[in-house]
Amino acid sequence: MANKVKEACHSGQPTIGTFIAFNSPASAEALSYCGFDWLLVDMEHNAIDLGTLQGILQAIAASGVRVLARVPSHDHVFIKRVLDIGVHGILAPMVSNRKEAEAIVAATRYPPKGVRGHGPIRASNWGISYQRYVDTFEDEVIVWLMVETAEGVNNLDEIASTSGVDGLFLGPSDLALSMGLKPGMGTRDEVKQAIDKMLAACKRHKIGAGHNCMSVEESHDWRKRGGNIIGYMTDSIMLTGAAQAGVAGIKGMQQ
Repeated sequence: MANKVKEACHSGQPTIGTFIAFNSPASAEALSYCGFDWLLVDMEHNAIDLGTLQGILQAIAASGVRVLARVPSHDHVFIKRVLDIGVHGILAPMVSNRKEAEAIVAATRYPPKGVRGHGPIRASNWGISYQRYVDTFEDEVIVWLMVETAEGVNNLDEIASTSGVDGLFLGPSDLALSMGLKPGMGTRDEVKQAIDKMLAACKRHKIGAGHNCMSVEESHDWRKRGGNIIGYMTDSIMLTGAAQAGVAGIKGMQQ
């Protein structure tokens, strides 16, 4: 089955997903039936281990939604393991130059093109679909990179032009810290200018430009600016936002 998320990255068509922060297969399963093209399990900033990731993948499998893992580092062993468990792609953090980008891509490919160790156990449906997997995985695996440092912004073109990269996200909060700004200042003009540079680099090299949007309006704005990988909130923000709005509305009725 063709990977429509990967195809959208390079065609400029929009692809919509959300980030998974909860270590709950049940909540991930519920979200997988909400119309998203992809779900991204955030293993960098949340208490989600490899066993939980497998449970989430098993819960989501019936929906057919593509699943990526946001890995905590560039470690090729960890990247190998999430791919062997069965994710359809990765989002790698803190990429600052072509050498790092190439190493991450190499971690997703078998020799001679890469360094990935061979053992796609669950990824090949426990060996039942082994031949199909090894014949097609390289054409289907998704590689997204996070540019989150001032160095990375200076090297956007070389990162975006790295063979095997399908899309870039710019991490506004970490980028702000890299620029010497305080936490939570990811909306400053310097950061906005860096995002514009990323959009231009992605367009030049025909790869996806991603952003995690906190509202429908922000999603529409991202699309108008040329972005096509649209992250809509996170599971935690959707839950707490709906809960807070409901509680506020009920308390307002009581006054």
